[in-house]
Amino acid sequence: MGKKKMLLGVTGTIGAINLPQFIYTLRDEYDIDVILTENAQRFLSPRAIRPFVQGVYENVFSDCSSKILHVELVNEIDRFLILPISAATLSKIANGAANDLLSLSVLNYSEAIYIAPNMNNEMWNNPAVQKNVKIIKEFGHIFVNTTSLGIKASSGEIVQTEAGLPDPDELLKLLSEKGTVLSKS
Repeated sequence: MGKKKMLLGVTGTIGAINLPQFIYTLRDEYDIDVILTENAQRFLSPRAIRPFVQGVYENVFSDCSSKILHVELVNEIDRFLILPISAATLSKIANGAANDLLSLSVLNYSEAIYIAPNMNNEMWNNPAVQKNVKIIKEFGHIFVNTTSLGIKASSGEIVQTEAGLPDPDELLKLLSEKGTVLSKS
């Protein structure tokens, strides 16, 4: 049996710098196409991951062919993962907004999407963010965040957050056990 297919969306949070580590683990099981939002590209260059994945897409017009990317990329995938996801993208998903390749792809995908938020606790526990999380869970999407220590980007202080990224090996295991949720919120 061949590898499964994954679409991996990456948004603009500091956790995007960890993407190569996740790709290294995930590529043993998946052929991966990556969508990098404009803000994700502030943390990670498409050239840094292009050799390790099937394709890297930066916007709706990344492919010069006549393909409709936000439709084609979600066809025949086994998993759709957004890692890391920002509060802004959570809001887009919760409200059905679509103004970039990733959010358009979300609207064109009818299965569960695995979502790995990455933000500080103040932001994660904000009532607006939690409202969006609740709505997204009602859509049937699966949150895979963990409680972990991280460095607060604004101060360099080590803090605990409930919106930490899972360990890559733990994530790989979770993706093979559809329906399991790491998030306690």
